[in-house]
Amino acid sequence: MARLVLIDGNSIAFRAFYALPPLTDRKGRYTQVPYGFSLMLFHLLERGKPDFLAVAFDAGVPVFRQEAYEAYKATRERAPEEFKEQLATLRELLDAFGIRWLELPGFEADDVIGTLAREARTRSLDADILSSDRDLLQLLEPSVRVGLTRKGVTEIEWYDEARFREEYGFPPASLPDYKGLAGDASDNIPGVPGIGDKTARKLLAAYTTLEGVYAHLEELSPKLREKLSAHREQAFLSRNLATIRRDLELNLNLEDLRYPGFSPAAVRSFLREYAFQSLLQRLPALARVAGREEERGGPRGGFGSSWAEGVPSGVGQAVQGELWDAGTPSPAGDETPGDAVTETGAGPSDGGPTAEAAPSFADPILGAVTWERLVSWREVPLTWVGDSEVRSFLETLRSGGTFFLAWDPPAGGKRRPYALAYADERGSWVVSPELLPRVAEAPEFRAFLADPAVSKATYDLKGAHRFALGAWGDVLRGTLDDHLLAMYLLDPTRDAYPPQLAASAFGGVDVPADEELYGKGAKFRRPPWTDEGHFLGALAYGLYRATPHLRSELEEKGLLALYRDLEVPLSAVLARMEHVGVRVDRDVLLRLKEEFGRRLAELEEEIYALAGVRFNLNSPKQLADVLFQKLGLPPVKKTKTGYSTDAETLEKLAGAHEVVPKLLDYRVLMKLQSTYVDGLLAEIGPDGKVHTTFNQAQTATGRLSSNEPNLQNIPIRLEEGRRLRLAFVPSEPGWKILSADYSQIELRVLAHFSRDPALLEAFHHDQDIHRRTAMDLFGVSEDQVTPEMRRAAKTVNFGIIYGISDYGLSQQLGIPRKEAAAFIERYFAAYPGVKRYLDEAVERARRDGYVTTLFGRRRYLPEIRDRNFSRRSFAERTAMNTPIQGTAADIIKRAMLRVDERLAAEGLRARLLLQVHDELVFEFPAVEEPRLVDLVRDAMEGAADLAVPLKVDIHAGASWFEAKA
Repeated sequence: MARLVLIDGNSIAFRAFYALPPLTDRKGRYTQVPYGFSLMLFHLLERGKPDFLAVAFDAGVPVFRQEAYEAYKATRERAPEEFKEQLATLRELLDAFGIRWLELPGFEADDVIGTLAREARTRSLDADILSSDRDLLQLLEPSVRVGLTRKGVTEIEWYDEARFREEYGFPPASLPDYKGLAGDASDNIPGVPGIGDKTARKLLAAYTTLEGVYAHLEELSPKLREKLSAHREQAFLSRNLATIRRDLELNLNLEDLRYPGFSPAAVRSFLREYAFQSLLQRLPALARVAGREEERGGPRGGFGSSWAEGVPSGVGQAVQGELWDAGTPSPAGDETPGDAVTETGAGPSDGGPTAEAAPSFADPILGAVTWERLVSWREVPLTWVGDSEVRSFLETLRSGGTFFLAWDPPAGGKRRPYALAYADERGSWVVSPELLPRVAEAPEFRAFLADPAVSKATYDLKGAHRFALGAWGDVLRGTLDDHLLAMYLLDPTRDAYPPQLAASAFGGVDVPADEELYGKGAKFRRPPWTDEGHFLGALAYGLYRATPHLRSELEEKGLLALYRDLEVPLSAVLARMEHVGVRVDRDVLLRLKEEFGRRLAELEEEIYALAGVRFNLNSPKQLADVLFQKLGLPPVKKTKTGYSTDAETLEKLAGAHEVVPKLLDYRVLMKLQSTYVDGLLAEIGPDGKVHTTFNQAQTATGRLSSNEPNLQNIPIRLEEGRRLRLAFVPSEPGWKILSADYSQIELRVLAHFSRDPALLEAFHHDQDIHRRTAMDLFGVSEDQVTPEMRRAAKTVNFGIIYGISDYGLSQQLGIPRKEAAAFIERYFAAYPGVKRYLDEAVERARRDGYVTTLFGRRRYLPEIRDRNFSRRSFAERTAMNTPIQGTAADIIKRAMLRVDERLAAEGLRARLLLQVHDELVFEFPAVEEPRLVDLVRDAMEGAADLAVPLKVDIHAGASWFEAKA
């Protein structure tokens, strides 16, 4: 028999929001709702494509039940903004899957589902209903099943009539009668006071309905009879409130809910946009089960290029008064009701700016240069450099051009040069792997790279500097260009900046993606050299042609100075830092490993003693049983496998039982042991050093990041985490480590931008800004500020910069939302200039389509006038934060250049080793300490001219730990 699947959209969305930890994508958008819903859809469709499919939503306006009983659902907290902003993204997901979504103002999703389930019965269809709301169990019939999500969103418990009767003791249709007696606290349905679950079940098992109960009052005990008689009207009102309507007038043909399957291209586009990588891997298999028939089995494992990327029109609809038939044109023009019909996807307008008002936005890279025709990579003029061509090739280098190094492996910090391509206006020269050592060692090639009079360009200048440092111990000189850095500055929010992008968009040469030539992952292989050589030569030629266009585009956008004077020279500083490395004392790590092991064993015994039972601490299921069953702690959220025991959950339970802080310490220490102690031991090279890789073109704000190893995220909540720095020591005897850390740089930048008088005064008088804020938030004098108050104020100070909401602040501080909202209100009352600045930042972004740092770094925000609330909200938060965080990033980069220049000018042997957040770490001969401290302080505090002074905390010691003490 054909099957109709009806999904309770709001219910599943709430389940996803609270069952999953807060998730954000690379753009900072909350995504746990669409991600959890995606998991549920994959779970559903992997088991077979339904014949008919629809998702019903509450319309978000008062329902008829509230007209009958004003207090209906009145006790529920309003949905957090972080939830509401994800609903538009959820509708995008449904549109991508080609699934109808429906909502009817004045009624709830349950009523739409109930009516469609009844309609299915008249059409002899089986109906499956998916929800987390037990109210829908009243719809159970021989042809209707209800699946309730139990753990997370993919573990579904199915009910039919028999199972319901077995569990409840009365028929499904009597569930509203049950609510009439026992009430429902979650919906604020009163029921009959004094009658609970057990009594209600007993009465309905005997008499089936409220009418039956009241017809047999004389058979009941006097006390029970009195309760029922006194609240008869309330009982029937409660039943009516709990009864799902099945008789709505829907102008809808069930045939319009027929589900042909989804367009894999549309779903793939959505999953990529929100970075749901694990689901992307499952998509080809799902497409074979539930993709559209005409779109299955295409090339490349099911992703045929002929598939349309779009979504069929008329997928989602919201109506006023009735459900419009998706196949019928809606009223148009001025006759359209205010929010009568919303076509395809977005639902009713959320009050955001209209599409017509949005600023025009062209892709900063793809829209920059227009080529009449792209040169095919096979058409590029190419010279193969053999033994007899080496001399003429080296002479060619004198005039300057673009070179491209191929690496083996292609990515990672441990790679080595593999082959070389060079290009100028005549075409490309390609040097094979066999000849590369000979060319690289030639004096002419070194002269080409080191001659300050010769201009040269490459992709990944830092990598080229590393190559030169390894070959002859110096960096490249001259007028330098880096296509990677140029593209990054033009659009810092892209996921990647492959050289092919510059070669095609700015150079007009069409070069295939690496995956097409080399394969990917485990399938990576070297192609024949004739193909690889053409590929490398085409890249070099495309990059050569791109160079002037990239520079022109940077100049037009006001980015050329940032590129030329900051990012390009910084690549040499970073290359030297990577090349020098930092010494890590293996013996210290081994001692810490032994010490951490002992402490972990002690913590285990302490936890067992407090819990009263021995169990596997690394088993979430066993831990959940101990916490929530044996110790009786309140569960915070569920996962697919049971109650959550993640770090966020344990933090919320920290005050509920003394075992929980021990568990948190155990978790942190275990991570320190496995990820950092063992990880650092594995990264120590033959020279006794760790050579981390600094990523200059990765973050949207301009901040540096590092990997192999990542030194930015060492946990320092525990003393043990801070003591990991004991292992970072000088590389030479008689030397020391110096740490120079900007003090509250982002708040100082905020003071500069906002010119708030209170902030300016605080920093000019070197006040403790967190203590001052605590005084304003809590209304106390300075000597009354407790450490807890200061910590809360610190959270508020930094949260404001990131556009934190009352919900987000309440989660961070573990306080009610009303109290968090009051904190934010008091903060803005104390610092009105900050509120004004944040509002103006959003308005500027809305006007210009981008924001800038103090030094001109841009971040485009095309979503700033989006109708989608989630995307718009993210863009507004970004508009507030990026100028602050990006300016702080620019300042520390400027400081690195100033320090590097001063060290060279004054002939000091001190070396810059690391940049971690707002901190620079050096090693130096102890005799240079006074001069180095003065030099670093002057360079860092003079890196920017702000309205408040920059302050740097500087300390030195025998290790990084001692320098931070």
